[in-house]
Amino acid sequence: MPKPAPGHTRPATWADVETVAALLEQYRVDYVLIGGYALQAHGITRATTDIDIVVRNSPANNAGWIAALGHLPDGATKVLEGDAEPFRTDDGATEEPGTIRVLDEFVVDVMPAACALTYEDLEPFIGRVEGNGNAINVLNLDGLLLTKRGVRPKDQGDRVLIERALAMQRQRKR
Repeated sequence: MPKPAPGHTRPATWADVETVAALLEQYRVDYVLIGGYALQAHGITRATTDIDIVVRNSPANNAGWIAALGHLPDGATKVLEGDAEPFRTDDGATEEPGTIRVLDEFVVDVMPAACALTYEDLEPFIGRVEGNGNAINVLNLDGLLLTKRGVRPKDQGDRVLIERALAMQRQRKR
């Protein structure tokens, strides 16, 4: 895939998901893939252009994902090196930290929480899937459903697809 022009990103691919996961694994980062690529890992196809991950919000883990993603082609997270609290807001509050959008060759959205659920809240719903020899932490369907409580039309559509997939799983178990 051609490299985008400076200042621009390209849509992420599954190979990019594998690259990001391999880097996070190398740095022993506590993370989980959510969003469109997590849906794809469960066989639910929805167009997406970025990679969404939730990370444990701790100084050591933050240093790990910052260092790991610093190996992406543009090294976009290098500006965050040494910041133990990258999710801190300008006023110093960290109660409701937001997403850090890593604009590298492709976009990676790094979140300390999804739908107010932290990594620790989502941990029981984390599974591992294999991707070309690399294991990837992926939220299971029950966990994904918890992260789709928003009002965005995309989330509402995802919720319907996840509920159908869960119903099919239950039906197969009977």
